[in-house]
Amino acid sequence: MMTVKSLIRQAFKLTPYEIRRRQPRPDLPAPTFESIQLLLAYYLTCRSGATFVQIGACDGISEDPVHDFIRKGVFQALLVEPIPENFARLRESYEGAKNVVTARVALGDRDGEVELFKVKEGSQSKDPYWARQLASFDRAHLLRHGVSSDEIETVRVPCLTLSSLVKRYHLDKIDILQVDTEGFDAEVVGMALGLPVVPDCINFENAHLDTSKTPELFSRLETHGYRWIHGYWNTLAMHSRVIDRFRSPLSQ
Repeated sequence: MMTVKSLIRQAFKLTPYEIRRRQPRPDLPAPTFESIQLLLAYYLTCRSGATFVQIGACDGISEDPVHDFIRKGVFQALLVEPIPENFARLRESYEGAKNVVTARVALGDRDGEVELFKVKEGSQSKDPYWARQLASFDRAHLLRHGVSSDEIETVRVPCLTLSSLVKRYHLDKIDILQVDTEGFDAEVVGMALGLPVVPDCINFENAHLDTSKTPELFSRLETHGYRWIHGYWNTLAMHSRVIDRFRSPLSQ
């Protein structure tokens, strides 16, 4: 069975389409809020002043479940977005928010510059709302989302590892790490697990995880003391120390 699934997945990679999991109950309506919002509500109430880092912040609004929470000014937020057009919109969407720092940089496996693939401005093959959210190290990722080949362009952007990002912005630790990097999520989570102090919580997109690497990723999360829940597109991994706080929040 696994061989058949593998062949099907390989075949789909040659087309503009991709396989997605169906909801366990197709008769149920789509979720109306995400687990990261529930977590932020908890921190808002019981853990004010937490450090929030968002990798792949896009414009700060499109399909962004955290914008309204960050705007409340309770979190110390570092929002990271490499694409120049998105970054300009991101700064506008948080204009005047003194608790927010923005960084125009990609997260990668080395410091320096990297090449990203993005949808050209004015693309006709993809709605602009979705197009601005599609930037990836993998050109095929855009093709699988239905972007026409001639409407994909490359852009060179500055790049830092997560460790270098933490050092540059003088972060002692990350309380909440939000990751949406169109296929690079597992690598960012791996970098987070290599920090001197691992984040309390890591929320990352699971829709594009490489199935061959997924068992190792969750094994590493478990080894580092995390437990997790899966939402519609994302996984929220919480360290056991956070779960312990849930049991007695008033004593913390």
